[in-house]
Amino acid sequence: MNYLGHLVQSRNLSPGMRIGNVLGDFYKRLPEELHPEIKAGVLYHRKIDIYMDRHPQVRASMARIASPLRRFAGILVDMYYDHFLALEWEAWTGRDLPSSASEFYREILEWKAWWTKDLEEVYPWLVKYDWLSSYRETSHLARSFQGLAQRLRAPNNLQDGLEPLLADYEGFRTDFHAYMPDYLENCRPESASS
Repeated sequence: MNYLGHLVQSRNLSPGMRIGNVLGDFYKRLPEELHPEIKAGVLYHRKIDIYMDRHPQVRASMARIASPLRRFAGILVDMYYDHFLALEWEAWTGRDLPSSASEFYREILEWKAWWTKDLEEVYPWLVKYDWLSSYRETSHLARSFQGLAQRLRAPNNLQDGLEPLLADYEGFRTDFHAYMPDYLENCRPESASS
C-alpha cells in the first residue's frame, strides 16, 4: 500500500527492480519465469515491509488507531505515511512528485510483458487518477479507503480509515518524521540486500 515509501528507495535501482519494489504487492507469487530484476525488486519490497512493520515509530502510529479499525492499522499507517511523503516529496528526494510519478508510470508500461492480472486491471486507474501524486490530498485517501472497503469480502469499516489521521494529524506526522531518516538509512538497497 505504501507505493511512495518504496519509490523513494528505488531511485538507484534498475528499472525492473524498481517495478518489483514499488509494485511488490501485485506479485504474491514469484514464478520461475518472472524476470529476475522484478523478482529481486519484489524480494527487496518484502524486506522493506518487514523493516517497517517492526519499526517502533510505525508501531507507535499503529497504536494511535483505536478498535475497530485497529485490525487495519498496518494498511492505514502505510497510506498515512505515503500522504506525508507526498506532501514533502521534494524535500526528501530533490525532485517534484508529478515528474517522478509520470516517469514511473511510463516505466511500468515498458515492462507490460511482466504484469500480473491485478496490475493490468489497476494500471489505467493508477495513471488516470495519478495515484502517486494524489496521495497529497486527504480526499484521495478517503476514496482509496472506500475502494478497499468494497473490495474486501468480509464486512469492515475501512471506509472510515481517514478518521484516525484527521483526529491526530500532528501525532502521525511526528511519527513519520521520526521514522523516515531511519528508513532511508537502513533500507537502502545495499543495506537491505545484506
